[in-house]
Amino acid sequence: MPMLTPQRPEMNSRQVSSSSFADSFEAARSKLSELGFKEPEDIDSDENTSLSPPSSQNDSGESSDDLYSASESDETSQSPISPVTNPVTPVSEPNVADNFAFAIDINGVLIRGGRPTPEAIEAMKVLNGENEFGIKVPCIFLTNGGGKFETERCHDLSQQLEIEVSHRQFICGHTPMREFASKYGAVLVVGGEGQKCREVAQSYGFRDVITPGDIIKANSHTAPFRKLTNTEIENARDLLEGRTKKLSDIVVEAIFVFADSGYWASDLQIMLDIAQSKGGRLETRSETFDEGPPIYFSHSDVLWSAAHEHVRLGMGALRKIVHTVFEDTSGGRKLKTHAFGKPQVSTFEFATRLL
Repeated sequence: MPMLTPQRPEMNSRQVSSSSFADSFEAARSKLSELGFKEPEDIDSDENTSLSPPSSQNDSGESSDDLYSASESDETSQSPISPVTNPVTPVSEPNVADNFAFAIDINGVLIRGGRPTPEAIEAMKVLNGENEFGIKVPCIFLTNGGGKFETERCHDLSQQLEIEVSHRQFICGHTPMREFASKYGAVLVVGGEGQKCREVAQSYGFRDVITPGDIIKANSHTAPFRKLTNTEIENARDLLEGRTKKLSDIVVEAIFVFADSGYWASDLQIMLDIAQSKGGRLETRSETFDEGPPIYFSHSDVLWSAAHEHVRLGMGALRKIVHTVFEDTSGGRKLKTHAFGKPQVSTFEFATRLL
């Protein structure tokens, strides 16, 4: 009996366009809608708290929806450590699938507790061309985690999975936030270890990055139960130097929670202070509790898989606490916040542009 040789599947000719995957993505969404499936609900039902960034006018008259996609043509806002989000005409390469790709979760799927799951390495080899057809399948990696440069996360993942992962294949929870760098001036960046999230935000193009530690350094009474270490004091910005005489001279235009916080109590206090301020001006209090700046979370996972045998609390838990305490301390006012990360549609749209 003659030996059968696996036949390589026929590949469609590669189109000089990057929209085919986006078209398929949109078609899938439409099909799910026809079948009655709904997109995941956010904490608030208000339409202004949709999973995509809110539409609002800035001083130049641009809406945030325009700004959300503006960086696709704004080369100055792109960071060398962040994926380029504008569609690029695919290069025709042999032995590369051109009509499908994978977007793969990391924590709990490929990696758990810092170690690859048993099947992860073999699966990556198959996608990387070690299969009976010799075809490489394009893939990107999605994680709600953050707090590091994308290049650092890629280095870690490359070692864990024993393959080379490019930063152009990697999306952290906070990666889409880089598209807001040209919209806001002073921003509060929350989460992460040390000064890392400040550095990441600055690399995205944010011009004036403030951390909770900066505010506590300027006024230690802000968080009575948080005492900064000598290293934290040394690394924190001096917000009162130069022409700034008091904290109320500083206006925070947006809050970005980049990564999970290690200091929930003090970060919660400062986020609430700003959310209940007069237009983001520090150490002020709004009488109507509806003047605060927008708040963005890099994801909304209440639980996540870590090295512990049971799932751990994540950023989504902090987000729920912020909502609850804001309501309790503002006479019943509802707080509107916005989230990226999986399963928010805005992050998958960002991933589609990347693919």
